[in-house]
Order: sequence, then C-alpha cells, then structure tokens
Amino acid sequence: MTLAGWSTQYVSIMTLLLPVFVCAGVGAVWGLKRLNFPAQFVSTLVTSVTTPALVFHTLLTTQLDNALLLQTLNAALLGLAIMAACAALLLRLFRLPVAALLSTATFPNCGNLGLPVAYLAFGEVGLTVAVTIFAIFSFLQHTVGVGLTS
Repeated sequence: MTLAGWSTQYVSIMTLLLPVFVCAGVGAVWGLKRLNFPAQFVSTLVTSVTTPALVFHTLLTTQLDNALLLQTLNAALLGLAIMAACAALLLRLFRLPVAALLSTATFPNCGNLGLPVAYLAFGEVGLTVAVTIFAIFSFLQHTVGVGLTS
C-alpha cells in the first residue's frame, strides 16, 4: 500500500473514532475540574431518548433484508444462551451466588466503541448488524437481567 493509501486509511479511522476521543476528553477534563455531573439526568436521557432513537433510526433505514436480521437475532440469542449456561456453571462451580452474578457474567457491553468500530470494519451492513445485536442485548439486559438480579 502506498503512503497515500495509508494516510487515507488513517484519516478514515480517525474520522470515525474522533467523536469517541472528543467525548472521552471532555469527560476527562470534566473530572479533573471536578465539575458537577447530573448522572441521573444523563442516564435517563441516554436510556430513554438517544439509545432508542439510534436503534429506531438504524433499523428503520437499514438496507438489509429481514432474513439477515432474523439470522442476526438467532445468533445473538444463541450466543447469549450459551454464555448464560457457561456463566451459571462456573458460578456454581466456584460457589458464588448465581442469581446475583448471572446477569453480570452473561451480558456484554456491546455498545460504546464497538458501534463505530463495526461501522469502520464492515460499513453500513456492519453498523446495522451491530446495532441489532446492541438492541437485542440491551432489551434483554434491562428486562431479563434486571429480573434475575432483583
């Protein structure tokens, strides 16, 4: 690959990751200055408005066929079921409280940096699949996962 090709790739990567770095930088400066952070407001805004908007927009504007989305759903659910079974087995083996720790050991953090990386690596198709998996896991984590721990 030529120097121009490499620089084009780096610019492409930085274009996708720059917002993540800027947000992390803002958070670091915010923390260093010990500014007040309305955590409950931000959590409510993210879980009630912005995350559902991202999922809704991506799934509404997707160019993928329903068969691929259904295949993604099935793969995500199968992976989650296998992880839950392995986590339950290991928790029981190590004599740890299964009910209290199962959701923590089962559900991944599948958003944040993973969404732009999926977009970078696989384009629109990758972003749509990643958002679909993110939506499935988030929905199950906030329903089944909360039910397991409470």
